[in-house]
Amino acid sequence: MSEELGQEIRELWRRPSTRQAGERFNLGSPQQLGVVLFEHLGLPVLKRTQKTKSYSTGAETLEELARPPASPLPRACCAGAQLTKLKSTYVDALPALVAPDGRLPHPLQSGGGGHGPALFANPNLQNIPVRTELGQRIRKSLSSRRRADVLLVRTTARIDVAAS
Repeated sequence: MSEELGQEIRELWRRPSTRQAGERFNLGSPQQLGVVLFEHLGLPVLKRTQKTKSYSTGAETLEELARPPASPLPRACCAGAQLTKLKSTYVDALPALVAPDGRLPHPLQSGGGGHGPALFANPNLQNIPVRTELGQRIRKSLSSRRRADVLLVRTTARIDVAAS
């Protein structure tokens, strides 16, 4: 799956929508992306960073720029960023965490100062998208091979509500 995603990311940058920039640039460089989007393509500057006052190219800004009728480049950047994030955070990282018995030991952390729901951490498996095909494939690869394996997550808040 990692190689397949890597190929998909490379293909994304070969598409006409990304060639619209007129030059090669590094998607991972907010500075280069900002120059291409706002100086070369003349897209409206929606926000600047607080610290350096450079162009904001965060996910929120790119999603706003990707709304129709927009240049196809911000949409491609959003897609590329999402694919890269899923690849590096889950597809490439999780196999290294698998224990010799084939299981993925994953400790839960209590959220909200000990009173919130239990959360997965490093990486947070709850952040894997549910509605996308890729998210479903990643989730399916994590499912148990044995029907008897169950994950039970409980918090005292939920037990109190259920008992009242």
